[in-house]
Amino acid sequence: MNKKLLIVISLFLSLHSAFSDSTFRNNNSAIKKMQVSQLTSAGIEKEKSLKQIYKLMPMDLLRVEIGEEPEFPKEVRVAADGTVSLPHIRKVAVGGKTLYETEKIITDLYLDGYYIDPQVQIQIIEYAERKVQVLGQVNKPGNVLIPPEENLTLTKAISGAEGLNLRADSHAVQIRRLNTDGKIEVVKVDFMSILKKPDSEDIYLKNGDTIFVPESIF
Repeated sequence: MNKKLLIVISLFLSLHSAFSDSTFRNNNSAIKKMQVSQLTSAGIEKEKSLKQIYKLMPMDLLRVEIGEEPEFPKEVRVAADGTVSLPHIRKVAVGGKTLYETEKIITDLYLDGYYIDPQVQIQIIEYAERKVQVLGQVNKPGNVLIPPEENLTLTKAISGAEGLNLRADSHAVQIRRLNTDGKIEVVKVDFMSILKKPDSEDIYLKNGDTIFVPESIF
């Protein structure tokens, strides 16, 4: 862990002991459990293979193979509208689909009058950039990239921003997420509780999330 982050954590542990009473701790514990139930669903999937969990997005570059068919292999990039163009079947909507789902969709389309037994295999050869923003009371505010083929946790994101600074309120970290209905949902997380308990479940982030660390009132 970053040396600065370790120092900041130590300082916050001291502040927490000095200023927190049992009621305050219990309330934050309840808040943390509620957020874990909402935001750790990706954690359930983290043991699955890449083909089961990664959902395609615009700018992903794919390699599509269909046995020994002469038109393949073919490299195609996912367009801004979430589609790819392939021989005969033209545009195929793949955005938001896993590789398994995409292989099945393309297989079914080619079975409809094109190939007798298409053996569709798809690989991602270049990933679109995925990132979150970490703002507020951290040492290096800005974007933190989500590594390809990995999930990004709240702890890793804050570490990627070089940790909390001395003014941070680690008990009230906010995660802001744009929902499918176009509305922004703000969820409050007791980040210090995650750091203090090794067995605590971390929060899994999504592409486009914004993490905001407010200033402490102490």
